[in-house]
Amino acid sequence: RSTPEETEATRSALLEYGATLAITEDEIKECKEMIDYLKKPKVAFNCLGGKPTLPLFRNLGKSGTLVTYGGMTRQPIPTPIGPLIFKDIRLRGFMVSSIVENPEFHSKRLAMFDEISQWMVDGSLQLPPHQELPHT
Repeated sequence: RSTPEETEATRSALLEYGATLAITEDEIKECKEMIDYLKKPKVAFNCLGGKPTLPLFRNLGKSGTLVTYGGMTRQPIPTPIGPLIFKDIRLRGFMVSSIVENPEFHSKRLAMFDEISQWMVDGSLQLPPHQELPHT
């Protein structure tokens, strides 16, 4: 985010949605001791690609998985060899359209939508800030 206010607003929203911790890339670098104290995550989600992926590699726990689902930087992911070998880190890619287009996932996808819809009805899932636009 471009300003501290925007960063704090994003952090607050993520925590409100249920995040346990929401920290920026710079905060990860500044708080190495705190990160080392915390239990290492087993999964990290990467929507950017490129150099911003490096802190995710470094902070994943042993046998963790890095899931990439986007490439907003349009840069390749620099892959450090150490975590791959010594921490048994796995890299995975995910593309929603591959599931949507696969007929064998049709019933599972409908069941997922039913479950998500129920969470929304129950109030346990909140929609992110959005603006509804009329269909024309």
